[in-house]
Amino acid sequence: MNSLREPMIQSKGKIARVRHGLLHFAEVELTVSSADEMVVTFDCHGEGFISQGYIEVVPAKGYDDWKHGALAGITYALGKCSDHPCNVTVTYIAGLTTDTNPSIVGGAAIQAIWSALQYEPTAEEQTHIEKIVFQSFTQPFDHVPDFGS
Repeated sequence: MNSLREPMIQSKGKIARVRHGLLHFAEVELTVSSADEMVVTFDCHGEGFISQGYIEVVPAKGYDDWKHGALAGITYALGKCSDHPCNVTVTYIAGLTTDTNPSIVGGAAIQAIWSALQYEPTAEEQTHIEKIVFQSFTQPFDHVPDFGS
């Protein structure tokens, strides 16, 4: 299990791949710091939907399904790689209405946490995450994934 070596770490995660003819896209930026208990907050300040084809940056209010996807990913990632509580602040979530869903956002959030904590997932863990992310369009569009524990 990893622990934080710095007081606050900024990190990014991104999924941008085509699978089965479908684009899967999300970006997540966050900060991680040590804490007495796990706390996840959202401090996003985007404009949301502007026009078809433009990247949507999550605002303070709304996009709750994407935020719940990020929370699911963060919870899973921390459970896999850290035995120390962390304070996580999500500062940026971006995607496209047609190519982003909570599972894809969750996958990007997992990447961001694992990068921040310098965790290298096993091949099995990576396959598990990819299966959830790249089969996510078979679920309802607002389905929040259960990445497991």
